[in-house]
Order: sequence, then C-alpha cells, then structure tokens
Amino acid sequence: MFIKEIKISGFKSYKEETHVENLSQGHNVVVGRNGSGKSSLFAAIRFVLGDAYTRLGNEERQALIHEDAGPTPMASYVEIVFDNKDGRFPTGRETVVLRRTIGLKKDEYMLDGRSVSKADVSNLLQSAGFSKANPYYIVPQGRVTSLTNAKEHERLQLLKEIAGTKVYEEHREESVGILRDTQKKRQKIKELMEAAERRMEELEEDQKELKRYSRAEEEIRVLECSLYDAQIAEAADELRRLSEVGATQEDMQGEVEELEGKIDELSQHVREQRKDLAMCDSEKEELERELSTHRRARQRLEARREEAERHGAERKKTGEIVEEIKRKIAEKESELRGVYSRMETAKERELDMQREIETLELEAAVLGRRKSGEKTPSQGAGIEKEIKERRKELERAVLEREELGKPGRGKEKRTPAERKELEEERERLDKKHFSAVEERKASWRTELKMEGVVESAASEMAALEKSIAVPRDAFAGLRSLSQMGALEGVYGALYTLFSADEIYWRAIESVCGSGLFSVLVDTEETAVGLVKRLKEHGGGRLTFILLNRIEEKDQAMCETDIAFPLMKKISYKKEFEAVFLHFFSRVFLVPDVSFGSSFAKKNKVVAVTLDGDVCRERGTLSGGYTKKGGKILSPALRLSQWKEKQQAAIEQLGRARRRIAETNEVLGALSEEKRLVEHRLRVFELAQTVDREEMAESAVHRKQVEILEHRKELQVLEEKRRLFESEKKEGKFTGKEEKRLQGVLSGISRKKKEAEKVVRETMALELERNKTRDELELSLRRRLCEIEAEWKEAPGTRTEAELVRIDSHIAEDTKAIGDIDERARKARRAEHRLESELEQHRVVYEEKRKQSEEKGAEAEKAFFKRAVITRRRDELVQKVRAFGVPASPLREECSRLEQKELLRRLYSSKEELAKHGSVNKAAVEQYGVFSKQRAALGERKKELDSSEESIERFLGVLEQQKSETIEKTFEQVAENFAATWTELVPDGEGELLVIREDPPAARPGQIAAPCEVLGVDIAVSFHGASKVSARQLSGGQKSLVALCLIFAIQQCDPAPFYLFDEVDANLDSVHRKSVAGLLRKMSSTAQFITTTFRAEMLESADVFYGVSVVEGSSTAVRIGKEVAMQFVEQSQS
Repeated sequence: MFIKEIKISGFKSYKEETHVENLSQGHNVVVGRNGSGKSSLFAAIRFVLGDAYTRLGNEERQALIHEDAGPTPMASYVEIVFDNKDGRFPTGRETVVLRRTIGLKKDEYMLDGRSVSKADVSNLLQSAGFSKANPYYIVPQGRVTSLTNAKEHERLQLLKEIAGTKVYEEHREESVGILRDTQKKRQKIKELMEAAERRMEELEEDQKELKRYSRAEEEIRVLECSLYDAQIAEAADELRRLSEVGATQEDMQGEVEELEGKIDELSQHVREQRKDLAMCDSEKEELERELSTHRRARQRLEARREEAERHGAERKKTGEIVEEIKRKIAEKESELRGVYSRMETAKERELDMQREIETLELEAAVLGRRKSGEKTPSQGAGIEKEIKERRKELERAVLEREELGKPGRGKEKRTPAERKELEEERERLDKKHFSAVEERKASWRTELKMEGVVESAASEMAALEKSIAVPRDAFAGLRSLSQMGALEGVYGALYTLFSADEIYWRAIESVCGSGLFSVLVDTEETAVGLVKRLKEHGGGRLTFILLNRIEEKDQAMCETDIAFPLMKKISYKKEFEAVFLHFFSRVFLVPDVSFGSSFAKKNKVVAVTLDGDVCRERGTLSGGYTKKGGKILSPALRLSQWKEKQQAAIEQLGRARRRIAETNEVLGALSEEKRLVEHRLRVFELAQTVDREEMAESAVHRKQVEILEHRKELQVLEEKRRLFESEKKEGKFTGKEEKRLQGVLSGISRKKKEAEKVVRETMALELERNKTRDELELSLRRRLCEIEAEWKEAPGTRTEAELVRIDSHIAEDTKAIGDIDERARKARRAEHRLESELEQHRVVYEEKRKQSEEKGAEAEKAFFKRAVITRRRDELVQKVRAFGVPASPLREECSRLEQKELLRRLYSSKEELAKHGSVNKAAVEQYGVFSKQRAALGERKKELDSSEESIERFLGVLEQQKSETIEKTFEQVAENFAATWTELVPDGEGELLVIREDPPAARPGQIAAPCEVLGVDIAVSFHGASKVSARQLSGGQKSLVALCLIFAIQQCDPAPFYLFDEVDANLDSVHRKSVAGLLRKMSSTAQFITTTFRAEMLESADVFYGVSVVEGSSTAVRIGKEVAMQFVEQSQS
C-alpha cells in the first residue's frame, strides 16, 4: 500500500486545488524554496492521517484555511488516494480515497465518497499498520533535533511508548485505584461494625424500657378505643336527630308549598268571581239600555194612542180634505201629462239637431280626407254590424213601450198577506237579534275569562323565571327563540325534548345542570344563522348542542339490582338518542350516597341518588336542601306548561274577540233589516192603495225617448255608410267640393247654436216636470194615503198590539236584570268569602313560611353539621379499625364506663406514660437490623481482604510483564540500532546502554521486583575509534545518531510509508550519502516522501516534485531530476 495521489484545496498556502499525482511506490523527493509550501504539503498529509491537528480551536482551525480560500471553509480540504492492491485497508477495493474537510466547528471525513467518523478513520489507519505507539513514520522538521538533544530518561520514555507500556500503566493505575478503594471500604466496614456493636448494647437496654412502655400504651389504646366507640354512638344519635330536623323541615316546606298552591287556587277563584261580576255589570248595562229603549218606544206608542183618541172627532172634516186633495191630484196629473208631451216634442227636436250636426261632421271629415289625399279607412263591416245592433235595440224598445201602454197597469193595491209577511219578518228578525245578543254576552264572558287566564299565566311565568337558577340572559335568548317560531334545523331546548317522572327530576338536573337549557341544532351553519337572528330579535344568550358533532357513546354495562342506568327512566325521540347518550350514558341511579361512592369509583361512572347527590370517581357532591322536583327542571317544565296554557288562552281570546266582532256585524245587519222592515210597514200603512199611473206614464215617456234616440243613431249610421261609399269613388278634390266643405263647416257652427237653445228648452221642461211630480207624489198623494189609512183601520188597534209587544220585552228585560242582580249578589258574597279565606290562608302562609325559613336555616346548618359529624364518625371508625384492639377483660370493663370516667382514666394513663420519657419504640426491630448489618459487614470484610490480596498479586505480575516487555523492546531497538549504525558508518559501531538502579529486597512469599531502569544512553564510534557517549558528539554526529535511532524504531514497527521533512539538514555530505543510500535500500519495502535542500538525497530518489508559489498560492508539480537539481542549486546559492 502507498500514497498514489494527493489533492489539496484552500489548505494553508494552497489556495487553488493542487493535484500531486503519480507518486512512486519507492522514494519521492519534494524540492522547493523556503516558504514555497513544502512543509504545508507534509502538514496536509498529517492533517488527513490524524497524527497532528486532532483538537483544534477556532483560531487554529482558521489558521489552516488559506486567507483567500472563499467565504465558506467547505472549500478547504485535503484528499489522499491510496493504492490498496495489497489489501492492507480492509475495504475490499484496490483504491481507497480519504478526504478531510475543514468545518466551522468540526471537520468532515469522507471515505470513498461517503461520510465517516474520525474514530472510523483512526481504526482504518491502525488496521493498515499506522501505530499510535510508534509515531516515527512521520518525521517533521525539528523532531530529529529534539531527539538529538534528548536526555537518558527521555529516551527511556520513548522506548516505553514504543513497547506499549502505556497499556500496562493504565492497568496498573486502575488496579492501584481499586486497591485504594478496597482499603478504604475495609476501614469503613471496620468502623461500621464497631458502631453497630456499640448500638446493639444500647438497644438491649431500650428493649427492656420498651416492654414497660408497651404495657402502658396498650392500656391507653384500649381506653381511647372505648372512648371512640362512645363518641361513635353519640354521633349516630346526633345524626338521627339531624335527619329528623331535615325531615321536619321538608314536611314544613311541603305544607308551605301546599299553602302556596291553595292561595294560588283561591286567587284564581277570586279573579273568576270578579270577572263574573264584571260580566254581570256589562250584561246589566246592556239590558238597561234595551229596557230604556223599550220604555221610550212605549211612551211614543202611548202618545200616539192619546193623539188618535184626541183626533177621532175630526174624521168628518177629513172627508172634505180628501176630496180637495183628489181634485188637486187630478189637476196636477193633467198638468204633468202636458209637460210630458212638450218634453217629447223638445227631445225629438234635440235629437234631430244632433243627427244633423253629426251628419255634417261626417261629411266634413270625408271632404277633409279627400282634400288632404288621405286614404279612406276601411270601416264598412263595422258600420253594418252596428246598424244591425241598433235596429234590434229599436225593435226591443218598441215592444216594451207597447207593453207599458196596455190598460190596467196604472193602479196597484197592497194586500193583507203582504202586511202579514212583513210582521212575520219583523218577529223573525227580533228573535235573531235576541239570539245574537245572547251569543255576544257569552263571547264577552269568554273574553273576560281568557284575559284573566293570560294575566295569571304572565304573572306565574314571571315568578317561575325568577325562581329558576339560570342566568337571565339565557331566558332572554329562549324567549327570542320562541318568538322566531318554527325554524328548520332547530329542535329546541334540551329540557323540552324528553319526558320523565317527577321523582327523577332532581337526579336529571344534578347531572345536566344549566345544560338543560342548551338548544339542539343540526349543524354549525344553523347555529351561526340563529345567532344572527337572535341579535335581530332583542338579543339574549344561547348555548348550542350540535347534533352533527355529537360523538356516539355506548351505554356503560355495569347495571346491578340496585343500580340501573338513568337513560331507562327518560323518554325521547329515537333521532336524539346520541344526545342523551352523551349526557347519561355513564349515569346510574343508586339508592344512597355510600353505595354510590363505591359504585362510581369501582366502575368509573357517575352515580346519582333521587335526592340529587352526585358521586363521581374523584369524589361526592351532596348536602343542602332543594325543593321537590328541583330548582331547574320543575319550574322549567311548569314554565313550558304555563306558556302552552297562555298561548291556548290567547288563541281562545282571539277567537272570542273575532266572534264578538262578527256578532256585532250581525247585530248591525239585523238592526238595518229591522229598520227596513219597519219602514216598509210604515209605507204599507201610509200607502195602502197608491195610484201608480203617473209612474207608468213616466215609464212610457222614458221608453219613447229611448226609441227616438235609437232612430237618430240609426239615421246617423246610415248617413255615415253612404258617405263612406261615396268617398270610395275615384277622382280629385274639386272646387265644387271645396265650396261644399266651407258650407258644411259653417252649417255645423249654426246647427250647434240652435241645438244649445233646444237643450235649454228641454232642461227647463225637465225642471217643470220634476217640480210637478214632486208636488204630486210627496205632498198630495202621501197626504191622501195617510188619511185613507187612518180611515181603513180603527184608531189605536195597531198601537195596542205594539204596546203588548213592548210590554213583553220590558218584562223580560226586567226579569233578566233581576236575575243578573241576584247572580251578582251571589258572586259578591262568594268573592267576600273567598277573600276572607284567602286572607286567612295568607296569614297562615306567612307564619308557616317564616317557620319554614327558620327551619330551613336550621336544616342548612344541620346539613353542614351532619357532614362534619359524618366525617368525624368515619374518622373515628377508621381510628378504631387502625387500633385493632382485640377483645379483652380491660376492653369489656371500659365499654361499660361513661365518657367522663374514660377521659379521667385516659388522662391518668397518659401521665403515667409520660413518666417513661422518650422511648425507642423500634428498639426490637433496630436490634435485629443491626445484628443482620453486623453479620453482613463481616462477610463483606472477608471479601475485601481476599480482593486486596488478589490485587497485590496482580500488580506484581503486571510490573514483571511490563519490565519484560521493555527489556524485549530495548533489545530489538538496540539490535536494529547497531545494524543501522553499521550501514550508516561502515567502520563504526553503535550501542544502546540501559542505566539501572540497585534492586530492592524482596519480601517472603512475593515475586522479586525487577531493577528500576533510570534511562537509556547511546555509545557510538566513527571509523574504528573507541565508543563515546552521544553527549560527547558534535551536532551533526548527534543528528546522525538521532536518525539511526529513528530508523531502528521504525524497523520494530514497520509502516507502509514514511514522511521525512528535511531530516538531512544537519548532516555533512558523507553522512547524507549514507542516509540516502539507506533510504534507497528501505524504499524497496516502503514508500518514502522526503523534502531536502541537498543534492545527495536526489541521487537515491525515484520521482521528483517541485513546489513553488504563483500569485500567492503554492503549487506542486512533478519534475525531472535535472530540474530538481536546479532547484537545489538555486536554493543553496
């Protein structure tokens, strides 16, 4: 194996990457000027091989990097390529590449391109023959000089290192250290054994004192145990008493709650009675109004009857008045017929004028279109259709006029059957009116009742909201949610989604707490949207349970006969099962706290009692007083019930108010129908026989006017058809037609003025007709009808019937008012009775409430005291169990004593015990421990004695082996030195001498120690002269002796290659030639890389390399022998 190639980059003086290639397997010489980089080349090889530069500081590491190598030290490295054909490196490859790169804090090693550790590199080099014990395969500058000036003991130390005595020294130091530790341990054991013996003597006395102390202490334990038994019995009595206090308080609270319910019930009855009174007052007021109406009608009828009696004498005079009225009616009828005749003539003239104007306007329009050249509109089919319709209407009007003109249609008479129908209709309407009034009264009563229910529900809900132990903003959020109505994905508060018997309410709310008011929704998006809507509806706070986020849990399977899952007592929809499993899957109902505590710890579940005591794995939460049904669930469910009741009442109230409004509308309609029937009856009475001839004449007149209008429109349409037909003829607009157009326009203006006069005449005739007809109808004929009606019916007959009917209504109303007054009196008496009873209950309630509060405070204290006493009792029981005092005559005697006597004897026993002072209660145990310790220490001392003897024998053997190794190494080095010296100085001799001291005397039974070696001296001779010590030689001769010693050492432990840095610097030319020759001989078995300034070294070299500096960077190149000689000559000159 040898170095084949060297690569250097950024290391010391080598800035650029330098390749030293094709190194010889024999002798390689490197030449160059001082400072050119020869030593840096050797330093690079040593840097990789690791014999130097092992522990570098930051400054030293920075000094190895070329100052211009770059910003990162990763550019600075040295790489050596080894030829491994002989397989000295156990890598299995013929070439081995080893690189070391300078890092920031530590270097990186690469072997064949892969990263390895520094230890791996060291082991690899040692396996190849690079021994740490013989570092002389690399001889840097100065080492020859240091070895030349070495003292005898320094040479001895060098031989020891070469012999490997360092390993013996390490083993010896380790054995000596163990020996010292053994001696210390043996001394410590001896001291411990002496202390143990002294302590055992003391403990023998303590054991005697302890026996006396134990007897006194046993008596105290018996007394204390008996005292604890008495206190446990007393605590049990106190617990029973406190339980009775709690039961009494619960009974009183039950009475208070019962009184509250009774007061609420009485208050409700009082409110109902007051509503009945209000209803009675309303009904009475309505009946009084009807009664007042009937009485006023009766007064009118009585006045009418009196008036009829008063005017009975004037009937004779009335006949003359009738004749006069009939005469005037005939005159007015004749006058009215004349007016109708004139009106027909004037209307006919008016229609003729309108027909002429329309005809002229049509002709003007036709001439205007011809003048302007406009196209004639195609209206022929429309005009024909309109003409046909007008003819049909004319024919229908003529027929109707003929029908009106038939005889016998002028006179109409009313029959008795019609009067009877009107009276029956009036009676039917009276019955319907009475039924509607009764229905309205019932609706009023329902309205008052429902208003009371709504008010009661509101007050109850307010009280319940205050009593529920949850934040107010939570209720505000639930109220806002209820106002939003039904929402998709929102299922409601948790407490509304299940049902359970009231007996389980305390347990449920103890487990869930305020979680009962959490709102269940389907997803997060629904919750976010609900929060936004919540802000719009007045705010509040809601806690959500997301159905899609609920993790499904299984029901815990640890049910027993007395512990069963709370889930079994809850009813809910199947779709919400995951939610209730989340809350109750590990919740079990247990009979009491003591069993629940152990059950919860054993099964790692939650145990709850019917009283709401919760037992968990980490502890129990119990105590305090809660109302029956709990503080959350019971009022919450009652609140829901009241909300439903209020909502139902509001809906019923709305229906009642709608019925009242509908009934009022019906009553209004019935009143209007009654008014119309009454009017028709009055008209029937006033116009028993009414002459309708003038009405027939008026109808004939209107129909005649209609016929004239139809004829006028028919004529206009025919003229319009004619003009359209003439307009279709071809030809241009002529002057004659122009004149005709002007005449037509002036005629239209003239005809309109004439038509206005005719219209004014017609309007005057209509006014005259209306005046005459009104005088005839409203004055003369009405008066005639009234007088004839009075003649045909006996005065007072109708009035008497009306009076009978009115008196019947008055009697009914008076009776109804009496009934209402009686009902009102009963309601007032009931109200007074209920108010009195309510006041009594309130007084009792206040007394009971105060007593309950006092008992409640006492019960609260009792609960806390019971907890303290229970804890004390448990502690006492634990103490009794801890004492473990067996039954004995003393125990039986103490169990019959009172607590005072027990305390007295206990005090006396403790005073007696105190006289003993401090007693070592562990004397017996300690005596046994020290006995065992002393025996163990004795055994350990024997082991240490044997170990010390073994170590001393081992040290003797080790020292002997060390001396033998040194002797053997010395002999080998001395032999190599003598042979090498003969080669370097053919006529001389060399010898290594050992300097010893006198050996010490050996003790009996031990191996004799070898003589102490003090140092190594060297004696040599030159050219047959006598031997002299190395101390007496010149400097050059000393350098030659040092080189001979180095060669001798290297032969003891050969290396695959050697590095010599200017080792011939202090030799003369003769000796340089000898050294060169020796190197030439040795290079046949090992590789040599040397640097030199002498020509003699070049003679024995195989390959030459020159080192130079170019632009601040060293470089090494292979050169020939002649160039190498020139380098040497230049350097010498």
